[in-house]
Amino acid sequence: MNLIDLPECQQGTLCNLCGDGAGHKLADLQDKDLGPLCHECFCHALRATVLLRWVTATDRPA
Repeated sequence: MNLIDLPECQQGTLCNLCGDGAGHKLADLQDKDLGPLCHECFCHALRATVLLRWVTATDRPA
């Protein structure tokens, strides 16, 4: 199993970020911190992680 594949026990669950909204999107990926996410939310979370790591690595006082 790949780290981003949704475990079998969570198949058919709603996305933790947008699943409770009007969309009711089913999760198809697993984030280690956020849990089951749909493809769109997973992409946004991945981008946010990269941006936060970049900011913390480059924005240090001299």
